Amino acid sequence: MPNRCIIGADVAEGLADGDFDAAAVIDAATGKQIAALRGRWPPDIFAHKLYQLGERYGFPLLAVERNNHGHACLLKLQDLHYPKLYHHEDALKADGHEEPRAGWVTTRITKPLIIDALAAALRDDTYHPMDPILIAEALVFSYQNNGTMSAPEGFHDDTVIAHAIAVYIASQPDAILATKQLFADLERMKRPELSHGELQQ
Repeated sequence: MPNRCIIGADVAEGLADGDFDAAAVIDAATGKQIAALRGRWPPDIFAHKLYQLGERYGFPLLAVERNNHGHACLLKLQDLHYPKLYHHEDALKADGHEEPRAGWVTTRITKPLIIDALAAALRDDTYHPMDPILIAEALVFSYQNNGTMSAPEGFHDDTVIAHAIAVYIASQPDAILATKQLFADLERMKRPELSHGELQQ
């Protein structure tokens, strides 16, 4: 049976009084939350915990926000050879070709997409979270005076972001299929018996 789970993760700095690292495991087929992870760890330690979380659920697709400290977390996950890291496509080349990179990138364009996806899934009752921290954070999450979407000062929104990433990717089957194709291509490239000509087919 194919693994229907998706893990969304938000990486913090790991300071004792800073933001939290957060992760949510959801079943993309049923819309149910399966597990959650939250704490304050350095990015490399959080990577180990994400690896262990993924291992427990059969190494599902893992989407880690790569903004800021997410880069360090993703590098460690790659060192650990996590088998299914979500790859986001960015326009990196001048000729317009897109190159997939490990991790989810949150920008002023993509943040409303994931937040709207989470809000719609909760409103339509297609997503069923079990995490009370998500509810607490969602109650204060809003547009701020500077126009950003976030928790107000003194509050946290790390769990909201982790759930939003997972729910959004679950709602985008093309994104999941594209990532699966990337995994398949990488596996083919590892097979020494394939010739260069076969890899081009």
